[in-house]
Amino acid sequence: MELKKKFVLGFVTLALAVSCGNKSDKNNAKDSSVNKPEVEIVNNNDAGDKERKLKKFIDIKDELNSEEWDMMFKEINPAELKTADGNFKEPGDKSILSLAPLGKSKELIEDYSKDIVNVLKTAPKMDVLDRNAQSLLQNLIEENRILSEIEDYYKNGKYKQDNLSAVDSLNNKYKAIYKKRMESYETLVKSIAEYTGKEMKSENKKKNVEKLPSGNGKIRKNMESYVEKIEEFKSLAFEKDSLKYSIKEADRLRNVSDEVKILYGEKISKIQIESLSRNNVDIAEFEKFRELAHKLTEDSSEFVAAVRSNDKASIAKAADKYLNDQTDLVNSYNSIQK
Repeated sequence: MELKKKFVLGFVTLALAVSCGNKSDKNNAKDSSVNKPEVEIVNNNDAGDKERKLKKFIDIKDELNSEEWDMMFKEINPAELKTADGNFKEPGDKSILSLAPLGKSKELIEDYSKDIVNVLKTAPKMDVLDRNAQSLLQNLIEENRILSEIEDYYKNGKYKQDNLSAVDSLNNKYKAIYKKRMESYETLVKSIAEYTGKEMKSENKKKNVEKLPSGNGKIRKNMESYVEKIEEFKSLAFEKDSLKYSIKEADRLRNVSDEVKILYGEKISKIQIESLSRNNVDIAEFEKFRELAHKLTEDSSEFVAAVRSNDKASIAKAADKYLNDQTDLVNSYNSIQK
């Protein structure tokens, strides 16, 4: 079934379709599970389509870092359900309906889920990325269901009927699914980073992009040294099974980040514009490279700070920023080599 850009049937239909799979197929019915989303994926090995789908996955990764998601519903605050004299507010009270951004939160989840389904319906099949995206999608559907339950608790005055007895239970349910959603998101972010790294290495081999030979100019060798160091940082940060780091790993990341700073300060930032032409380096291209190097140097420091804070959301956000800027810098470096 072809997925169109506009979803006429709404999120309920989406949840049923994704969670339950194709129930008309009796042979597969026993294998279907509401805990394992089933989305039909067309298999196509065309390289162009693979690049397009990877770009869509990167867009999905970036979307969850927007400021809108920072304003998502967090939890029910019992104190906000009562007046100053201790009586319960009425369900129809505007202050009740505006207590939590439930409507906006549900809308964000629904739109994000549709975007994920759109990617999953895009050829070709990309096993690891598709599987991790499906896991994130399933958690989003469950998160939306719990938000609807909380919304019902507000709007229908159930907080009055049970004297707030369900608040802790509802809050714990939401916190648990939020944690699962963030963990599945981090897994997807890491798998995208790994896939992007492999594709970049493969592409570089195809184009015969090699290290610059010695004697091809001090400027070019300094740029090469910087690129090698950020590649080392990337390997330490992302070539592992998770975005969890031991104290020893965090210290190693900090040391390499410090080395990145030194290389930028001593090898890149001090390069004089007038010396570029003598080394056959395009001025505009180099200025772009230097700007990206400055950003990436800061990114490495921010990533180390996030790791040391041990905050999963901060780590995922810093990882996303570093990987995007690192990809841009390597592309700029390769352009200068041509």
